Amino acid sequence: MLDPIGGFNRIKDFFVSYVETSFRIADPVVAETRRRLLQTVNVFATEPLIEPVFRYTSSPKRLEQLAAEDGDELGPLSAQGKIAFAELALSGLFRGEPADGPIRRKSSYAPYTHQVAMLGRGIRPGKPGIVTSGTGSGKTESFMLPLLAALADEAVKWKAPAQGYLQADWWTEKAGKWQSRRTGETRPHAMRALVLYPMNALVEDQMVRLRRTLDSPEAHEVMDERFAGNRIFFGQYTSATPVTGYETHPRLAGDKQEKERRARRLRELRAAMRRIEKNQQAARQHDRIAKEARKPGEEGPDETRYIFPSVDGGEMSSRWDMQKTPPDILVTNASMLGAMLSREVEDPIFEKTKDWLRSCEDAYFYLIFDELHLVRGSSGTEVAFLVKTLIQRLGLDQPGLRHKLRILASSASLPMEGTQGEQSMAYLRDLFAPFGTSAGKDDLGTTDATFWRECVVKGEPFMPVWTAGPVSPEPFAKLMQCAFADDQGFVARIGASGQLLPALSEVAKELSVPHAVAEGELIQHVAQAAAALLAYGCTGPEGIRATVASEISSRVFVPTAADADLADLALRGLMLTRALPESRRSEVSLAVETPSFRVHTFVRNIEGLFGAPGLTDGSLGFSGLTVERGISHARPAKGVRRGARLFELLYCEACGDLFLGGQRGQKLGSSSATELLPSSADLENLPERASAEYYDSMTLEDFAVFWPRREQCSLPERDYDHWEPAYLDVDTGVVRVDPHGDVPDGKIGGYLYYQKEAAVTGPKGKITGRPSAQPFCCPKCGTDYSNRPSTNRSRSPIRAFRTGVTKASQLVATELFELLHAIGAEPKGIVFSDSRQDAANQALEIERLHLRDLRREVLVTAARQAAQAASDQWMTQEEFFARLGQIPDNDENVDRRNQLITQYAAMQGKARPVDGGRCVKLDQLLQYAASDGSTGAIVSELVRMGIHPFDEAGRTPFKGEPWYRLFEADSGKVRYRSTLAQAAKDELNGRILDRQYELIDDVIFANTFFALEETGLAYPSISDKPGQEDDRLDAWLRVFASAYRIRNNRYADERMTEWVTGDSVSNRRTVRFAKSVFGEANYIDGLTGVLDRFASRGHKSGMFEIGGLYLRLAKETDHYWRCANCKRVHLHLGVNLCTRCALPLDTAPSGVVSDLWQENFLGLRILRGEQQGVNRFRLRVEELTGQTDDFPERLRRFKGIFVDGESEIQKLASEIDMLSVTTTMEVGIDIGALQSVYQANMPPQRFNYQQRVGRAGRRGQAFSFVVTFCRGRSHDAYYFAHPKAITGDPPPPPFLAVSHDPIPLRLLKKAWLRQAFALLRRECAASGREFPGDRLVPPDVHGEYVTTRDYYDDADANWPERLRAALERSTEVRDSFVNAATFSTDQRQRLLSEATVGNLVGEINGLRSQAPQVSIGLARFLAEAGILPMYGMATRVRELYLGLRAEEEKSSTDYQWSTMDRDLDLAVFEFAPGAVLVKDKQRHKVIGFTGDLAEPLRRGKEVELRAVSGWIESTTYVALCPHCGSARHEEQAPVEPRTCDDCHGTIAADVFRRYVTPAAFRTDFHPRSDSEETGRMATRTVATVLREGDGPRCGQVTVRRGADVTIMQLNDGVSGDDGEGEQFSVDLVEERAVPVPLTSGYAKIDGTQAIDSAIRESQRGSRWSPQGFGQRFGLIARKKTEALYLQLDEFDSRLSLRSVARRGQYSHLPTRAAAISATQILVHKAALELDVSPDEFEALEPRLRAGKPMLQIADALINGSGLCRRLGETERASGSPRIIDIIHSILADTHTWPLQDFLGTDSDGDHARQCQTSCYRCIQRYGNRRYHGLLDWRLGLSYLRAMASPGYSCGLDGRDLHLPEISGWLERAHELTQEVAEMRRGTLSYERLPESGLPSLVIRTVNGAITGRVVVLHPLWLDTDDVTRRLLGSDWRAETQYVDTFNLERRPLRKLADLQSAASRSD
Repeated sequence: MLDPIGGFNRIKDFFVSYVETSFRIADPVVAETRRRLLQTVNVFATEPLIEPVFRYTSSPKRLEQLAAEDGDELGPLSAQGKIAFAELALSGLFRGEPADGPIRRKSSYAPYTHQVAMLGRGIRPGKPGIVTSGTGSGKTESFMLPLLAALADEAVKWKAPAQGYLQADWWTEKAGKWQSRRTGETRPHAMRALVLYPMNALVEDQMVRLRRTLDSPEAHEVMDERFAGNRIFFGQYTSATPVTGYETHPRLAGDKQEKERRARRLRELRAAMRRIEKNQQAARQHDRIAKEARKPGEEGPDETRYIFPSVDGGEMSSRWDMQKTPPDILVTNASMLGAMLSREVEDPIFEKTKDWLRSCEDAYFYLIFDELHLVRGSSGTEVAFLVKTLIQRLGLDQPGLRHKLRILASSASLPMEGTQGEQSMAYLRDLFAPFGTSAGKDDLGTTDATFWRECVVKGEPFMPVWTAGPVSPEPFAKLMQCAFADDQGFVARIGASGQLLPALSEVAKELSVPHAVAEGELIQHVAQAAAALLAYGCTGPEGIRATVASEISSRVFVPTAADADLADLALRGLMLTRALPESRRSEVSLAVETPSFRVHTFVRNIEGLFGAPGLTDGSLGFSGLTVERGISHARPAKGVRRGARLFELLYCEACGDLFLGGQRGQKLGSSSATELLPSSADLENLPERASAEYYDSMTLEDFAVFWPRREQCSLPERDYDHWEPAYLDVDTGVVRVDPHGDVPDGKIGGYLYYQKEAAVTGPKGKITGRPSAQPFCCPKCGTDYSNRPSTNRSRSPIRAFRTGVTKASQLVATELFELLHAIGAEPKGIVFSDSRQDAANQALEIERLHLRDLRREVLVTAARQAAQAASDQWMTQEEFFARLGQIPDNDENVDRRNQLITQYAAMQGKARPVDGGRCVKLDQLLQYAASDGSTGAIVSELVRMGIHPFDEAGRTPFKGEPWYRLFEADSGKVRYRSTLAQAAKDELNGRILDRQYELIDDVIFANTFFALEETGLAYPSISDKPGQEDDRLDAWLRVFASAYRIRNNRYADERMTEWVTGDSVSNRRTVRFAKSVFGEANYIDGLTGVLDRFASRGHKSGMFEIGGLYLRLAKETDHYWRCANCKRVHLHLGVNLCTRCALPLDTAPSGVVSDLWQENFLGLRILRGEQQGVNRFRLRVEELTGQTDDFPERLRRFKGIFVDGESEIQKLASEIDMLSVTTTMEVGIDIGALQSVYQANMPPQRFNYQQRVGRAGRRGQAFSFVVTFCRGRSHDAYYFAHPKAITGDPPPPPFLAVSHDPIPLRLLKKAWLRQAFALLRRECAASGREFPGDRLVPPDVHGEYVTTRDYYDDADANWPERLRAALERSTEVRDSFVNAATFSTDQRQRLLSEATVGNLVGEINGLRSQAPQVSIGLARFLAEAGILPMYGMATRVRELYLGLRAEEEKSSTDYQWSTMDRDLDLAVFEFAPGAVLVKDKQRHKVIGFTGDLAEPLRRGKEVELRAVSGWIESTTYVALCPHCGSARHEEQAPVEPRTCDDCHGTIAADVFRRYVTPAAFRTDFHPRSDSEETGRMATRTVATVLREGDGPRCGQVTVRRGADVTIMQLNDGVSGDDGEGEQFSVDLVEERAVPVPLTSGYAKIDGTQAIDSAIRESQRGSRWSPQGFGQRFGLIARKKTEALYLQLDEFDSRLSLRSVARRGQYSHLPTRAAAISATQILVHKAALELDVSPDEFEALEPRLRAGKPMLQIADALINGSGLCRRLGETERASGSPRIIDIIHSILADTHTWPLQDFLGTDSDGDHARQCQTSCYRCIQRYGNRRYHGLLDWRLGLSYLRAMASPGYSCGLDGRDLHLPEISGWLERAHELTQEVAEMRRGTLSYERLPESGLPSLVIRTVNGAITGRVVVLHPLWLDTDDVTRRLLGSDWRAETQYVDTFNLERRPLRKLADLQSAASRSD
């Protein structure tokens, strides 16, 4: 990429163009203000950051030189081993080529110094190596080198294998028996290395490297010669490795069911091996074709064969193979390793390795960690002890064998200096020591942390030196101007400009580059110098890091008097200079150490538009525009303390008129006055009953819409809307209804919207919902959506200014691809998301929305081309003979002559195209020619781009065939397949026409500014003849279209009424238009005449078919007329009236259409594409995530690997342009020459960000380009505001919690129980009894124990006592584990004293009451209860069954269940009935629950489906205490009252509600690709303290660490009218109609299904068979995790800080809000400090426990992640817990978040002045949206200050007044009081109290008599008599009432009404 900043500017301009078209504002002043706002830095986009990507320092010696010498690096290797190692390493791991001499391969480059250092350490015992360096620095090669060296040194001694080695291709035979691939091998079978990764995607990435290293043809040659034909074997052992289960079960081999399962497993494995072989063969053929197509000397792309496994080399692809003969290198993750160590089936892997290590003197074992820094926290600590378990299992904990363990690792960062260095060394010691540190047989190793200092090997980047200082910017700016050519905004490619070389010579002089004769040499030198200068520009006080562009300019250029634009242009010129070697002007090679650069850009979603309305000379205007949601006031004018009040702006998508909106401050109908508030006024019930955050989803009760005009209101066709005359006070935000229509001076007159009950009344008079806040009709222009179906999501033309995450994301993706097309790069890309559902939605929406934009372009361009072709091809007879005569009459030209003759014959009887070929009939663009089957222009264009012509998702077949098989492409023409029957062609054409006509109607007749006529490109016409009569009818056509008279319109009524005469026209808008045209007296006759004229042209009854209409194309000089009222564009005058609002059009043109092309999004796209030669392109996007069914197939399609004889159309239809992937895939895909990365959200950690962006630029391109789209989350918003942090801040050192005994105890119990149950299993086998665990389906990955039902309910078997005896007999395993797990004598004693037989059995038995209702594995139950480890993985997953999936495309196929899975916490919401989820661009609707479903079994033609468990896993009863709001749960329905643990109040038994944890979830098994249905869900989170923990008292606060909490996620279902969740109602049924793919049949499920009652009611029929009574319940997910409590012990008694309870005596909403805000601030700051996503914490509600208020933070991960424990640990420097240090930093550090942001000023102004509560610039985020009404940054700081500062009085004493949260409070209180007094002038007045100076409101009757006084207090001051007496002094009165500023800010009128009501009651 030559001009990345220019490219980014293109993206920004493109986005602004879309916003200006889609969100058109009629007011030109406001529109221009918004444009400037969006172009302001840090509003839509940040300034680009540029980061140097350095090469690393190379070793002076190459690998073959190291091998040839007797140097120290390879000293331990034999001579033959050295040679073999060098040759093998240069056969794939490093690039090499054949060579003569003893070493037969030579390297292309030298390894890096850190790689050689790792090699030297790794081949020696007791020398662990941990390499730390940046992305792309060869970290993987660093640990692979020593491993290859050791393997090669051993392998040269292996004996040759026997005949038949690697020949057992058993899967090629239809009924072949399984055979081991390594039959005939004579060498020892053992793991030589275990490579451990934290996630599966990293495993995939490593496999690609291993294939290239060990399975390349060159590597095989080395092994054949050096290893006697042996192979080095490797394999990945993950959940994706086929197949699970035993090859031969040791006890059930003869059992019938086991035989069936084994046969099924064999079929699965055979199919998997065949797929592997097929994919590999396809990839190799693809590589061969690509190689043959390359030009001599041209570097090709990476070979694709290594992306896929193979079956003919060293890769072991099946579990059975690896269990039989362990691979030399096994690659897995921690979770799978934990499972392997727990299961019998994998025993041989470890036992054979153990035997080899014990028996062979030279044996060794490599334990390798990649991305070591991700092993941290509690989950990392579990991994640390898991490693010790592995070491113990292999016998490497034994003194004589310890030296055989070699530890290697890579890490992104591991600081070794200062305090952080000490933490890093302690981390490594705790993770490994003493293992891996033994240098010999007699060396027991060391536990000294300082030992690990020398083990860390740092990469040394090569940094070019620039010493010349700043340079002049002019030569670089001149170079850029020369490169611009025709496009003044962006340099895509370098043209042949004669001015470029002289300009480059001037640049060379400025860079002190000596004059070079050859152009290539000049480019080389200036590029290298430019790289050095750019790197210099990125160097600042913090070293070299990503730096914003303007800062680089200020460093590298000499200041000039010119404007800033010169510096910007010069910087782009400097960057162009660095990129010139890639301009293809000449072949240029740069020095290998020349750095590349990464350009980081950030954009964000526009959450809305907010402004301050005002009157100037009686005219309405808007100021203070901002896109920041939640800000209450605009930036103040100079000298003014506070700016004007802001309101949300809404607009009509048809006319662009502006409306005002806000959340209601009063209940609907309670008053004639309505406050427009930025957030909800119903605060007491937050978060449970939070209203929707956005206008589009709000009800009339939540949100008020005010139209600030006093004009006649247009009303909808259906009587749904009502507008009340009202006026707005812009200072107070109060809209007051005045039925007389009076508007007081200074107020803005207008109308307040109300929706009539008819809008929500069903056909039978039943109320179907609550009235919405969205008007059906625009009162300004009359655009009416009331006829749209109730299921439609767009039933109002009045919209908010939100771009929408999916649309904004698609726009960025589209423009990024257009950029790639423009510069000639390979148009391939990746979009990253953080969840599988986000990735699935991105895949669906990016493709779908891009396609919608693309169809508009296709329509216009196809029409243009068709019209022009018709004009060009038309011939007179003379012209025909003249052309024919020019073609020689010979055999070679027969086809040309015949084509001309056919063309002329087709024109006979037709007139010459009129109007210069500017008109085309729409059906000509779509109809196919029956003569040859050729398709219309639009269909041909779509098919040529690989786009399905009648299904957006591209999936719908036609008569069972995929769509691409229906077409043929020949000689540029697209035809229907010749073998299709004529009837099939006609039917297919009909389906295409139906879909395309609907889409064309949407383009032509849209009400938005995307309508075709609005673009100025074309307009619909009734005929192809110009003239006034037709112009008038064309105007009427547009009017009729607005009345839904186009049959193809998706909203048209199928029972459309015929309009035969004028009096039959019932549409109000059409009648209004007719009256305007013909007059009140004559409009019926006039309408009759119009209908007659339409009928005479074939459009009877006022109805139209799209195909019968024409498209009249505009030329750039044509005029247009814009309606002055509603702004509609007209390309002809028609009847001289606007076709929308019926007001007269000015006869003088508004301009020429070329002006419209420049300002309209669609016109600009088409124009730019034509000017820049960028063809239209489609975007095929597919998800690639953990839920992808066929990973290799999808990767093949992305890489364009098609070698199965696919047609060109099939290739186009199948090839993938963009992959939508998740975090877990971020390093699993190698794209080769990828230049850009797109991130659909901010990655969760800095590491993730660096890992993802490192995917681009791997080929060493000058610039790689990264776009990150930021959503409305705290994490995203923070890093958008502080992009330097995500791009360059170093992550903190990782940490472990090895001293936290519960973690090693979990591992100890697991190892001990494994051995005990193995003894019990053997006992059962010996006595001939069946072991119950053998029958568990599906198997328990946590351990092979018995089931919960066996253990707890089988009294005869008495498993608890049998387990006790088995544990007694296996205590040596416990003792051995303890000795290996910890080197601390004290900890060993603690563990042994805790881990007694009695304690363990008692702990298990004590869980009896919590055992699930269904029978599950005991090990899983114990893991979820926190007894056994989880290894940090979300293994409490629940399946969502989507339906059956065929394994193969043949009738005899086996079937699998297609599923999604989620952790239980997410599943109870995302999988709840009514939810709609996306997978593979299909929407799946959840309808209920099921038990776990067994694998489908084929029984001949039948498919057997059965549930193996009940659908309820467990039932819980939960109540919220009516006195304080705390939660209590019971396992059984209480019959007696219970006592609250917090306040000790009584909770009645009937308060408890029933909640269910389902075993699994299910859909309706009928996915849809065309549905836009979305699900709804409600959420509530409560927490119950299990153990408060202990900890130090720090001032006023006790930090309770080591605490436990049970977090209950409750889903009460959709809220009813009372705001309470209605829970879920299900019917118990048998399912009889599961669709079976590839057949027309159905299968039934044996087992009860729980189906949502409403859904079942709507699907009555034979599908369901009743099985029991219905049930009602909520959904619950419970988890035990670690928490941290901050208990406030002491504070100023005048403050209300104790009152944080939800209800009761100690419930005070502002105080609760303060504590919640404090918790939100704490969580976000802690996440930044620990470099994790805030989602890794649970920000729990505060609670009052034994009279002490507590803030609560918990780990999100089950059993804890160690983060809360880390926050509670004492810091050495301060002597305080880290959380206390964080609080002090929050309150004191003004240079970091939060004070930097809270007190800062940006493009929107001074935050503290504008944000009186909270906003998206401070602590409002998408994730805490349910709390938005409560959040307040000042109150949050106050609560934290009370915890940190003794004597803090929150402003009651003067010493606090300077603090940021108190400063200005009193002034604001007075302002608020005055505003409230203005709201009710006459009955309220403002007064400053004389002694205290506090503001007060005096309440009077209408006669002026004083009836009361309300004093305004701070929200955290108590209003008790003793406090207020002291505070007010002589101002105090007993009858005085009090209100706080918290309520005055949010809901003043409601609060005053409450006070008045309270006063009335007291009277």
